[in-house]
Amino acid sequence: MRRSISGCRSSSHRTRMSMQSSCSAAFSVRQGRFSIHWRRKCGRILHRSRNRSRKGRRMSMMLFTESEMAQLTAHLRKEAAERERAEQENQAISNLMEQYAEMSYLYQVEELTPPAEQQIESLRLVSFAEEMERSQQEEREIPAQDETPRIPGRWAALRREYLQSYRPKEWATMLMNGTAAAHLRQVQEETEQRYRTMYRQEEARQILGQNLRGLEEVQRSGMIEAQLREMLTAELAY
Repeated sequence: MRRSISGCRSSSHRTRMSMQSSCSAAFSVRQGRFSIHWRRKCGRILHRSRNRSRKGRRMSMMLFTESEMAQLTAHLRKEAAERERAEQENQAISNLMEQYAEMSYLYQVEELTPPAEQQIESLRLVSFAEEMERSQQEEREIPAQDETPRIPGRWAALRREYLQSYRPKEWATMLMNGTAAAHLRQVQEETEQRYRTMYRQEEARQILGQNLRGLEEVQRSGMIEAQLREMLTAELAY
């Protein structure tokens, strides 16, 4: 009987000890997890505090001084005033352009008074002059270039100079298309052929059979050449 009681006591003691060890083990695991959780949380809090401190330093560096505030305020006020003035001017010009368009239509149908007609004609002359000036400016900005290959001859040179000086857009187009050299070659050959033919005709009419002296014959020949050059040069300006 005593042995059975002592055996029961020993078994109950072992059971109690095992429960205590298991509880202590569970508590240690929970304590470890708890400590890891708080370490992570404290790290996040510390990181946030550091970011806030950095942000505060950046914000403190972005403050304007009093002089900068005064300068910026004056600039913003000036900009707002200029914007308002520009809007008013644009509105006024828009109204005037609408009236000008209406008066131009009435001018075409001949329903304007003589003073209004004079105003429209004056405005149209201004527009035409401005357009011509802009066109001439654009033509002057086009660089003068020679054709490739360069065509020799006086007639080709005269034609080239005329196109570069008075019709630069057409000359630039011919250069881009590669037709400038062919055009000048044709002008040189045809004009030279015409010059020789016309000179022989004028020589036969004014010099041959006229019994001119040497100096007179030279002078007559020079006069014929000058007349032909002037006529053919005028024909090249087209």
